[in-house]
Amino acid sequence: MTDRNDIVFQHLRDFASLNDKDISDSQPFWKARKINKGDFFNMQSMVCNDLGLIVKGIFRI
Repeated sequence: MTDRNDIVFQHLRDFASLNDKDISDSQPFWKARKINKGDFFNMQSMVCNDLGLIVKGIFRI
């Protein structure tokens, strides 16, 4: 596991009260994605099927 995954999984433990088995079962579905300045997380009028957690930096809404 990478440091970023550790951060995400710790937040899932705290926020969603997931146990270690739940986290290990869901681990294949989580992936780190870098979004550069000027890029979009989701395009306008598109259905968003992703959940994003900001590890470093900020997003403008």
